[in-house]
Amino acid sequence: MSNGDSASTVFGELRIAISEHYGWDFLRSKKITAITLSEARAKQLEGLYAYEKDHQFKMKITRDGTRFNVLDMARDNLMAFVATEEDTLIELEGGADVTIETNDKGEITAVIWRGLYRFERI
Repeated sequence: MSNGDSASTVFGELRIAISEHYGWDFLRSKKITAITLSEARAKQLEGLYAYEKDHQFKMKITRDGTRFNVLDMARDNLMAFVATEEDTLIELEGGADVTIETNDKGEITAVIWRGLYRFERI
């Protein structure tokens, strides 16, 4: 049992254990190939982003070598990502994808969480 907004790690581990125990093909490992973004692109990606429909929900992206740390500020949840394409990050633990949105000049304007939630650069 879990009573909190940051229980996704526990739930993920439970899904994996149950799937393995019963031989279910419930969760498959996802093989990813990380790439290194250019220094300029990686630096531009760092910063603060707010959910377009409610700016109280923010995320902060920082860099640690070739990894990107995404802090969900509303839940105080830190997640590690790597770039798999010039415009895509993948979460190392859960496989969530983040698409990087750019304008005509190539400037990063937003990130889109799992194709559903758009966070504007602020």
